[in-house]
Amino acid sequence: MATWRNSPKLSNTERLLVHDGLYEEVAPGRVVEADLAGAPALRASQLAPYVPRGHVTVTYSACWIYTGWWPRGRMREVFAAHPQRTKPPAVYRHTVPEQFTRRIGGLTVTTPARTAIDLLLLEPWDEAVEGLLQLYGAHVTCAELVAQANMESRRKRLPMVRELLAQFVQYIEWRDALVTDAVRAAGTAGSLTYEPAADRPS
Repeated sequence: MATWRNSPKLSNTERLLVHDGLYEEVAPGRVVEADLAGAPALRASQLAPYVPRGHVTVTYSACWIYTGWWPRGRMREVFAAHPQRTKPPAVYRHTVPEQFTRRIGGLTVTTPARTAIDLLLLEPWDEAVEGLLQLYGAHVTCAELVAQANMESRRKRLPMVRELLAQFVQYIEWRDALVTDAVRAAGTAGSLTYEPAADRPS
């Protein structure tokens, strides 16, 4: 069940219900009513039976727990890391420091900042950036992302990820300034004021 290769196929009815948002695929080939996976703790508890003890939920699966987002197409597999094992669901063989994890719904999950950095370091760029955008704002700040990247070392793509984050921060600052100026200009007649929210999870 850990991957789509050995998991049961969704029936036509299940695929339709998932498409319509009434069902949620919580692991490859396993669906539940959407209300049972409507919050991070609920999603983690649904995924917990498929993540053995000693594993850390990472990348796409961690992002899904926080946001409910999954790349287009069916859920490919449960993404977890283990210091020694590579048998599914241990997609990645490495140790995640405890300081970069938290407990949610019975699972050990990478923090939002570590999740975003892992996505950028390990997964295809297009999906990784989409995952970053899903996590940003409600779950992680620019400052936390930059701090996490600076704490990483000796990982492939790290210089590129740091450069991408620098550009991302510049974009966020430009966007916030643009919105602030537009709202101030529009609110002049009505004496409206606007200040951008602090860069922190809501």
